[in-house]
Amino acid sequence: MAFAPQDNDVPKAIAQMQQFFVTIHKLHDEDFDPAEAALAEVSWWVVHRKFFGHSDQPEVAEAVACAYAAAYRVDPAVVREAAYHRA
Repeated sequence: MAFAPQDNDVPKAIAQMQQFFVTIHKLHDEDFDPAEAALAEVSWWVVHRKFFGHSDQPEVAEAVACAYAAAYRVDPAVVREAAYHRA
């Protein structure tokens, strides 16, 4: 709800997503940085909102690639094609 169009509280959204990723990290013994993953995920939301209806913009696929890369601990180039298709 922190990132709802009316409030758009990006710092609060990042903090809430970080807590989510901390939970995932602990429950599944994942190897990623919850703070990095949260920042990348919310950054993708920001870009998506900015270019809504124009997902063909390179910034959209790049933001998704960065979110994937943070969560899966890979270089963004490895997931860029998947990110493009998601965008």
